[in-house]
Amino acid sequence: MFTDRTGNRRSGSPMIDDNDVDARYVRLTVTGTEKTGLFAAVWEMEIYDSLFNVPSYENPEISNGPGKRSTRSCIVNLDAGSHQTGMIADSVKNEGTIGGYFKPTTPVRVKKEDGIKAFVFEGDGVLKLSKNAPGSMSWNAPFTVAAWVKNPEVGENECIITWTSRENMLMGSCSALMYGTGHYGAIAHGDGYVDVAYENVPVAGEWHHIALVFDGMKEVLYVDGEAVKEQPISLFVNNGPVVIGGSGLPLENFSGYIAGIKLFDKSLVAAGVRELMMDTAPQKYKKKKHK
Repeated sequence: MFTDRTGNRRSGSPMIDDNDVDARYVRLTVTGTEKTGLFAAVWEMEIYDSLFNVPSYENPEISNGPGKRSTRSCIVNLDAGSHQTGMIADSVKNEGTIGGYFKPTTPVRVKKEDGIKAFVFEGDGVLKLSKNAPGSMSWNAPFTVAAWVKNPEVGENECIITWTSRENMLMGSCSALMYGTGHYGAIAHGDGYVDVAYENVPVAGEWHHIALVFDGMKEVLYVDGEAVKEQPISLFVNNGPVVIGGSGLPLENFSGYIAGIKLFDKSLVAAGVRELMMDTAPQKYKKKKHK
């Protein structure tokens, strides 16, 4: 090893290391970035056979460590099929890796809709997780979110799930999966320029699998296993409470049925989204649509 900069907390150029070795090749390994989800970049690298005068100025060090790495797991997992029908006034356990409990802001019930167990949202309450999304969901972090939903009457901008805040929004400062007819009826990011509308709103009154995948450079929206929209984007979100059935703004509360929902701190490819859809399909729907 010529030099070890894994503990570096100083930005700037040039970054100079001095050592004395005989070598034929040089390899640079990047072990982390300052912000979660950002891609490493090198402007140029030069090697000299002797040390030259080193500039005296250096940027100050920062106290923060590198951005949190992805756990590459399902951090949120909520499945109505594992619950009894009836009112849920207390809490619902999150079966994802971060744990915690979803607490309803108003009583939520589980009922069978088309023979499928689902959480019923009346537009006046949400399920809020007792802990925030992890740091691996901050800044420009890759993610996949997918839900089985039925919306009897599609409103303008109804939120299925978010793990960021809708306060003090700037372009790309929040992420929310939506099901509505408005200009951010599919994906809300905090600014009209990067918000996404459905070209064809999923048909009301039918079960749909809606998924959103972001790999750090591009996001792809899927409906019933088919990619329907994509865009290049960079995000700078602050991870916050996980909210299902709303965004924190009452006008964006969801009204309808959610049979199941999963949130991963990793991106899936198209085949992975289709496999997830099949694996999580409510049993009756799976038999009817995907024999």
